[in-house]
Amino acid sequence: AGLVKVIGEIIEKFKSNKIFLNIIGYIVIALLLFLPSLAFNKNYNSHNDRSGNYLPWDYAYNLLNSCDKNAILFTNGDNDTFPLWFIQEVDGVRKDVRIVNLSLLNTHWYILQLKNRMGVPISFTDKEIERLIPIRTQDGKIFRVQDLMIDNILDANRWKYPVYFATTVSPDNKVYKGEPLDDHLRMEGMAYRVVKEGGRFMVDVEEMEEKLFKVFKFRGISDPNIIKDENDFRLLANYSSSFLTLADTLRRAGKFKRAEEVALKNLEMLPWDWRPYGFLVQLYGQMERMDEAQKIMERNEILETDKKDYIFLTLASFYRNKGEQDKAVELIEKVLEESPSFKPGLQFLLSHYYQKKQREKLTLLLENWISHNPEDNYARSVLNQIKSLDFKFPEPETTNQNPQIKN
Repeated sequence: AGLVKVIGEIIEKFKSNKIFLNIIGYIVIALLLFLPSLAFNKNYNSHNDRSGNYLPWDYAYNLLNSCDKNAILFTNGDNDTFPLWFIQEVDGVRKDVRIVNLSLLNTHWYILQLKNRMGVPISFTDKEIERLIPIRTQDGKIFRVQDLMIDNILDANRWKYPVYFATTVSPDNKVYKGEPLDDHLRMEGMAYRVVKEGGRFMVDVEEMEEKLFKVFKFRGISDPNIIKDENDFRLLANYSSSFLTLADTLRRAGKFKRAEEVALKNLEMLPWDWRPYGFLVQLYGQMERMDEAQKIMERNEILETDKKDYIFLTLASFYRNKGEQDKAVELIEKVLEESPSFKPGLQFLLSHYYQKKQREKLTLLLENWISHNPEDNYARSVLNQIKSLDFKFPEPETTNQNPQIKN
């Protein structure tokens, strides 16, 4: 608007000069052509072709099919709500599941709709609903309208219908009477079912395996031809939570082979996610299959550097615990070559060289570190101590007192 105003003022000022007005006209035409071409260039790859992109549809399908018949499903925001509404209303998928969006659950009109049109158990009268406001208790706690409604729905339901929270719902929103519901949640697919029995990290293994390997759809996730933006990656990361929760439950039950299969499936689907790499390295380390852990990490070129470094650190720790000190040191030395400011790697090597009383290697390590991290005065102080003429390593019984580099 400002540009149009300026052009209008110029035209008014020089309206008697036809040559100048022609130049202005050409400039305006150039701008009108340039602006859409710029948008076309920037957005063509991500918007020109959506064929084969079933990511939001399948996510909605999988979340709905995590629920038992006639369930009430609490969801968090837009990405775990609107796609579900779409496939329910347009494609007729699992219309028996009643979705309760926690963000909207703070509004009166939506609560009335849930009660009077969706059949969600609510004991408040319509007038009581219209008067609902957040409340503050004497001890300073604030109960939002959504908190009051979760309490009311659970109380009014009385276990008549199965109730679930989507895995996307934050712990702060999974509460009942002001207390966390964690001890009464059992994971089934991509949702937590509210159950009477108590326990931590409950998982229905059979239900999870059935849904993840037979019911759910995962079309196009690893297809490089389907453009994925930040929202897509964030949405897809929720699949790792389900796969790795199942894998870890199997691992803790001693079912290592099945845990490996589940984690490898996760890695195949989401090769850019660091978590299946980390889990598999830990699993192989526990199974003492270090060669396979090393092979897994050779596939990690696409991982973020900081995540990759920490997984290598885990692998090195397993080598060290097995007594393969040289392999552990070689691995961390390589990590520091690529990430010269990775402080846990420095601490790992400091500890090793100190225990082995390898003064020369300690000196070289710290000198190299300081060359890349000149602001680290504490490392400089440790180096000066080691290089001093009166420095001596402690006796064997106190050798575990390693120099510490503070964060």
